[in-house]
Amino acid sequence: MPARNECAPGQASYHDTVGVALYRNNQFTEAASVLEKSLKDSAATGTSVNLLVLAMCHHRLGDTARNCFDRGERSFEERHGKISPLLVEQLAEFKAQARSFLQTR
Repeated sequence: MPARNECAPGQASYHDTVGVALYRNNQFTEAASVLEKSLKDSAATGTSVNLLVLAMCHHRLGDTARNCFDRGERSFEERHGKISPLLVEQLAEFKAQARSFLQTR
């Protein structure tokens, strides 16, 4: 089986998807690594999602997540009128989940 994202290493959106999947499978360290790489490799494709999920990863790992959350929230607000309603809805869900995590600390 190929390594993660070996089939399409230049596709930043694949990193986003892999990072979210790893997060959902409680693999927070690996998810954070993939999402951080995706942030470096992509312009703005998945920045909002990456930052919000990265904030949740950091929270789960006991690290500071506020910076990632704030950056993700700003990115979401900047892109809000430029993306599809479905993506807005998905980002809003990630944002709400990340915010609830940060309020529990």
